[in-house]
Amino acid sequence: MCGILGIIGPVGSRVALTDEAILRLRDAMTTRGPDRAGLWRSRQGHVALAQRRLVVIDPDAGDQPMVSACGSRALVYNGEIYNDDELRRDLGAEGIRFTSRCDTETLFHVLSTWGVEGLSRVRGMFAFVFFDHDANRVWLGRDPLGIKPLYLAEVNGSVVCASDPRPILDHPDVTPEPDPVAISAYLTTIRTTLGRRTM
Repeated sequence: MCGILGIIGPVGSRVALTDEAILRLRDAMTTRGPDRAGLWRSRQGHVALAQRRLVVIDPDAGDQPMVSACGSRALVYNGEIYNDDELRRDLGAEGIRFTSRCDTETLFHVLSTWGVEGLSRVRGMFAFVFFDHDANRVWLGRDPLGIKPLYLAEVNGSVVCASDPRPILDHPDVTPEPDPVAISAYLTTIRTTLGRRTM
């Protein structure tokens, strides 16, 4: 299952939360990923990524956040890529060498090599946050059907996103307030909410 957390501030800012505070938010998702955990901050300080991992494939590799050797790219990911072998073959033909059997590494190389356009080649269910310092970009993505959750909120000029609403609701600068319109829609339909609203 796994749980991912991202805090992305404007360039030139710093994520204000301490590592301990980020770890508390991350660990609100321990049930999603009881096996391993990680935290990474960009060298500029405006991006923090964390993950709770449920180990399914390649238990000895694939820990996250997955970071490039030079430290300029980082990924947290939750999901499963169904055409992993095909993507590895195509990436291998472009000179990419893999160090694990974990599909996290496959997605990392898809985004690093082909950019966001590479997602059209990925079959599976997933949610991710990918930071590329050299391109000055952060990509948040989900599979086309939205099977894997990715909640997000704007908090003091930063984006906070997670696989579960709990880390967002537990953020020290968030005051949760019920949305009566979304609650009504949920209770009076087939358990759906409206667009980007949440209860």
